[in-house]
Amino acid sequence: MQIAVFGGRFDPPHVGHLAVAREILKVRQDIDEVWLMPANTHPWRPIKASSIDRYNMLKLMEEPKIKASNLDIARGGETYTIDTVHELLKDRANRYFWVCGIDQLKDFHRWREYEELKRLIDFLVFPRKGYDEKTNLPNKFTLIKGDFEASDLSSSHIRDLIQQGKSIAGLVTPKVEQYIKEKHLYE
Repeated sequence: MQIAVFGGRFDPPHVGHLAVAREILKVRQDIDEVWLMPANTHPWRPIKASSIDRYNMLKLMEEPKIKASNLDIARGGETYTIDTVHELLKDRANRYFWVCGIDQLKDFHRWREYEELKRLIDFLVFPRKGYDEKTNLPNKFTLIKGDFEASDLSSSHIRDLIQQGKSIAGLVTPKVEQYIKEKHLYE
C-alpha cells in the first residue's frame, strides 16, 4: 500500500485537516490511505490536550481511507519526524509519504535531521492561504494541486474561540465538537 502520513499536533483536529486528507486521496489516486498521526510532543510548540484526547478526536474523524494512527503516542517520549519515519520504514510492505503544509517549509531546516528526512521520504505539500504556491519546492516535495481551497483555519483559532465561549460548529466535525464539550477541553 501507499500511505500518506499526516503528522501534527491536531490540538484539536479540525475540518481543514480532514479536507487535506480527502484532497490527497482525490488528487493522488496512487495513495491508498491517509493516516492522521498526532505527535506525542512537539519540539518547539506547546500542546494543550493530552495525547489520548487528540488521538480519540482523530478516531472520531475516520473514514474508509482516512485512519488515525497512534504510532508516535505509543512510542512515547519526544516526537521527531525523523524517528517516526525510521519507524515507518521498518515496514517494507508499504511506501510512505509525509504530508506537510507549505507554511512549514520556512522552518523545515529546524526539523531534526532534515537532510536525512529528505533522503528517506517523499513529501506531499498542501497549500495554505497567504503562502505563495509558486514557491520552488525542493526535490522530493510535491504540491497537492486540485480543487482544494487553501485554508487559514488553525487549531489555535479554535482554542481561542472555545476560551471565549464562542461556537466552533462547522470548524470541527460534530463528533469532535461533542467530545471537546464533554471533556471540557480548551476551556
